[in-house]
Amino acid sequence: MRSPRTRKRRREIERELAKLAEDKEKLFRLQPGGAPARPLRVAASPVVDVRARATRCPLCDGALRLDEHAADSVDGRSLRVARLTCLGCHVPRELWFEIVPDDPN
Repeated sequence: MRSPRTRKRRREIERELAKLAEDKEKLFRLQPGGAPARPLRVAASPVVDVRARATRCPLCDGALRLDEHAADSVDGRSLRVARLTCLGCHVPRELWFEIVPDDPN
């Protein structure tokens, strides 16, 4: 039988890991693209797929599978949302984009 100290230490480690995952998720949402209020700016719609696939999971650093790329309107702004799923930890997430065409010189 395991000692109470072993169980206690295991629970402490589990809580620390859960807190770390929560902090990583918060940081991801604060970065450009992590929320509709802070979309990544891209020049054209095809760039959304490329940028979304190039993004890594903030929790496990796994590759993300692009499930859907859709147009969405948030607070009167026309945005693109890439819905992704991590191939490692299977956590779903969204990346937000705003299409801002390059101005000609």
